[in-house]
Amino acid sequence: MIMKAKLILIFFLLIILQACTEQQNVENEIYTLKNSTYGAVVCASLADVYDRPSIGAVRRTQLLYNQPVMIITTGDEFYEIQTFEGFLGFVQNVKLVLTDFSLKTDEKDRKILITGSIKTVYSRPDGKIPKERVAAGTEFAYYGKTGDWVRVMMCDGEYGYLTLNDIILYQDDIPKTNVESFIRDILRFTGTKYLKGGASVIEGFDMENLIYTAAKINGVRMVPSIEAMQKMGKEVSQEEMQPGDVLFLSSDRYNNNIEMLAVLTDRDSVVLYSDSELSVIKAKIIDHDIRNRIRKVIRLF
Repeated sequence: MIMKAKLILIFFLLIILQACTEQQNVENEIYTLKNSTYGAVVCASLADVYDRPSIGAVRRTQLLYNQPVMIITTGDEFYEIQTFEGFLGFVQNVKLVLTDFSLKTDEKDRKILITGSIKTVYSRPDGKIPKERVAAGTEFAYYGKTGDWVRVMMCDGEYGYLTLNDIILYQDDIPKTNVESFIRDILRFTGTKYLKGGASVIEGFDMENLIYTAAKINGVRMVPSIEAMQKMGKEVSQEEMQPGDVLFLSSDRYNNNIEMLAVLTDRDSVVLYSDSELSVIKAKIIDHDIRNRIRKVIRLF
């Protein structure tokens, strides 16, 4: 009887030890990822970043396919993450893979940047089997060309194939263009549905992410938040402002708090979010009382 009790005790001790070891392995894995260059990458075309671990929480921003994040804490349904732009929040576990292999390449560390509003990645270089729809600003590791197709690494460890149009191949930094190119990209995203925290034409844009994406495509990296954008570029006066400048606006002429963004596209027009149309539009400065609402002007190009 005593021997049987001892065997039962040993059995339960082994179970506890195994559970502790498994937990330690998970903790070691997360710790290693946190201290590597990348902790994880997004494995969906878009991933919402929430302020709490719930799909009913406030969406702070969206991440694009293959975008790297650092894992801070784990949970049953959500990981707490930090983006490399500094955003903190929670992302559903199913939208992430805990590896960074899709960002690495043996092709002299060259990368592909998607510039088209939406682009399809295919399973083979024939355009027959779609693998993923990705948005402007998405980046891939470059794995050479196959005929008229570019080969990239996907999050599932398999190759994907892109047509040659609407992409930029770069090595260290995306080449900086000019203000005219920046304005063209701002204008081509107009008409997009407005989505607070939205980062693409797939589901919708907000102005922070629209400016961030257009700037990124044209070689200027920033953080997609009003606070961070105020520290970018060169501040100019309202009298000096030119097309391409980013305008920081109050809600009305009597309020000094900066609450929204606009981009000056020509002498009389801006691109901004329209409350009435629930979309990003090009509008006349006079129609929105813009000049009386400007609280800061930043020049990126």
